[in-house]
Parts: sequence; C-alpha cells; structure tokens
Amino acid sequence: MRVGDIDVHPIADGTFRASPGYFGDHVTAHGHEDFFDRHGQAWLPIGTFLVRTGSSVVLVDTGLGPDLHDDGPRRLLVGGQLMVGLRAAG
Repeated sequence: MRVGDIDVHPIADGTFRASPGYFGDHVTAHGHEDFFDRHGQAWLPIGTFLVRTGSSVVLVDTGLGPDLHDDGPRRLLVGGQLMVGLRAAG
C-alpha cells in the first residue's frame, strides 16, 4: 500500500488459532460467525509491517519469532515466517 511517498508492506510471521474459550469463559462462537469459522475457531494472522520511504526502511513489530504453542483445540500459535516474508518483499 502506498501512502504519499511511503510504501507499507504487511508481512506475515505466523498464525494464531483459538477457540472461543481462549477469549474468556463467557465467549461463544454463536453470533460471531464473522470471527469464528464453522469449527468454532478464530484464525488470526501474526504480522509485521515493512515501511519504506525514500531513504529509510523500518520494520514495525518483529512478529513472534520461531515459536510454537499448541494447547490443543484451545490455542495454536505458530510463528517464524518473518524472514521468508522479508525475502519476498525484497
């Protein structure tokens, strides 16, 4: 995305999947079909932004890093794709 003379590139570092219970004991998928998939799971990207100006390159947030947290159906957190995304962005 270009904003004036600034290029902003979203770069994925991984994925976060969670059941409604991760967000609180009172949370259900019912009524939140825009957030939870048909299996009652929320899928959220873990991301960073590469910002380029005429003379500078800035990485905003450095993602999760090569990490994995697997709590079964409650939560799955997978990171470590930042370098792949940076290479793809040049």
